[in-house]
Amino acid sequence: MGFSDIFKRRGASRAQEDQRIQDLLDRAAQNSPVAKRILDQALGDGIRFSMQPGIKDIGTYDDNKRSVFLNPNMSDEVLLGTLVHEARHSGQSIYFTSTNTVEAAVKINRAAEADAMAVQCAAVFEMRLSNPKIFEEFRAKHPEIAKAYEEEARASKDTQKALSSAFKTWYRDTEYVDGYDRDVAAFMKKHYSPTRSLRIVSDRDLIRDLCPYMRHDKEFFASKEANTMKRDTYDAARKIELDRAPFSRSPVRTSLDTMRIRESDGKITEPMNKRYPPLSRMTPQNIASRLGRLSSR
Repeated sequence: MGFSDIFKRRGASRAQEDQRIQDLLDRAAQNSPVAKRILDQALGDGIRFSMQPGIKDIGTYDDNKRSVFLNPNMSDEVLLGTLVHEARHSGQSIYFTSTNTVEAAVKINRAAEADAMAVQCAAVFEMRLSNPKIFEEFRAKHPEIAKAYEEEARASKDTQKALSSAFKTWYRDTEYVDGYDRDVAAFMKKHYSPTRSLRIVSDRDLIRDLCPYMRHDKEFFASKEANTMKRDTYDAARKIELDRAPFSRSPVRTSLDTMRIRESDGKITEPMNKRYPPLSRMTPQNIASRLGRLSSR
């Protein structure tokens, strides 16, 4: 086989992948109003969609490349939901950066993923009418989120309430949440700097710019469910601020002192400090250092 034959095969494979992406985009938009709205926004913002052989995730959004990459080894039923999930990430207007406190970074990352998952659930729930297997695939991986959304959607016929229910349920899978907390800790360990003007994020910021359907459930963000970390992850994340704190004779406080801690035996330890002194609120101007990749697992 000559080089020309290799290039022809590669070109044919690329054309097939591009056609598959277009088919997925069309299919999602045709069978889900939620998916159509999210995908139209992403395409309007110039987001590119493509297959990327060899990636370990089902799909991922790379903000630096303004691209959504999908794993071609996954079935169409799986990729239809992932497509919406990653497109949602591309349209989220709050990202954690090295200019945030560690606590704010944890809260933003959690809410961004819970929001993308809730929107994905809404889309595949609508797609079930054309192909029930699409929702079944999602339910097999995220049964509690699927159940919460479906029950609320059937009871109230209100997509906003169903999104809120799915969003809150995301936080209940503590091992899954811990994986995202560890990602934050790893990023902040490399990039966090106390010389910067560190930013917090308010519940109002999250609701207004990320998950507006939570405006009637805003008390959730102050709940134990939304503000508890596993002990080992908490200690590692808190150490990031402690190690970079200026010398002081007084006990050093960190942003994470307001978080509850889940001990190894499952018991919850109350926060070291009930309240943390407010800092400057996050603004669109300080999202330039946003985390490069957001992935579906």
